[in-house]
Amino acid sequence: MGGDGDRFLEIWNLVFMQYERSADGKLSPLPKPSIDTGMGLERVTAILQGTLATTTAHFFMPLISEVAKLCGKPYIYESGASYRVISDHIRSVTFFASSGYDILTKKAVATCFAVSYAVRSAMDTC
Repeated sequence: MGGDGDRFLEIWNLVFMQYERSADGKLSPLPKPSIDTGMGLERVTAILQGTLATTTAHFFMPLISEVAKLCGKPYIYESGASYRVISDHIRSVTFFASSGYDILTKKAVATCFAVSYAVRSAMDTC
């Protein structure tokens, strides 16, 4: 959803990759322009379950419930952005770890630190 109110719900998107923007703002054509299109598992699931938010689909709510238990406060959608951020990071780390990616590489360690920081920051607000 975007903008004022709940009038629109994005269920499909198209991304046209045509230019690279340099640090000075100059656009240069990409050697191989492309189009990325997709709907995503979360969006399909939310639509099939009749919910407007991907984070209220069945696979997010158990994570959000556990976060609420850890925080010691009930989850309320309107003020629960922190709970959703934490749950999304848990989901991301789970996919990352289960993909077989070498966790000892420098990039992987940096990513884990970044996620850890984001989760700690979000926990402070719940």
